[in-house]
Amino acid sequence: MCRLLAATTGAAYFRMDTIENALHELCGVNVETEGYHFAYRLLRDNLNLGTSSIADSCNPVRATRDEWEQLAIDAGVTYKNIEIRCSDQTEHKRRVESRAALEGFGPPVSWEHVTSRLYEKWHKDVCVIDTANKSIETSFRELVSSLALQQ
Repeated sequence: MCRLLAATTGAAYFRMDTIENALHELCGVNVETEGYHFAYRLLRDNLNLGTSSIADSCNPVRATRDEWEQLAIDAGVTYKNIEIRCSDQTEHKRRVESRAALEGFGPPVSWEHVTSRLYEKWHKDVCVIDTANKSIETSFRELVSSLALQQ
């Protein structure tokens, strides 16, 4: 959905999976936090140019959420926290287990990986879009409406 939002708005798009995979594949880096720090620098450059930017990441912990937010504050721009989730556990599991591997990315993560991942509750305002039992198109319209209402 982030890719669709970027295409619709013309915003720069930063996908953490792409950045982390490139660091691993091209540089042999066993990626921990390097991908985020690399993305922060790219995002900062774009924000300072006045380019709207979208960071697409799992972002399950407060530390990374705060870093993204601080980049926007430092650049003097508005930011929106968005969380895309699927509250229907059966549907979520089906989606995870039916994902195909993307070229150059290795196999998708397992359901066990998803459910065992550390996840911290949000401590700031966040626009939550629940995709359970909805099409991408319906979820995207909900996202766009929600963002418009927050302005």
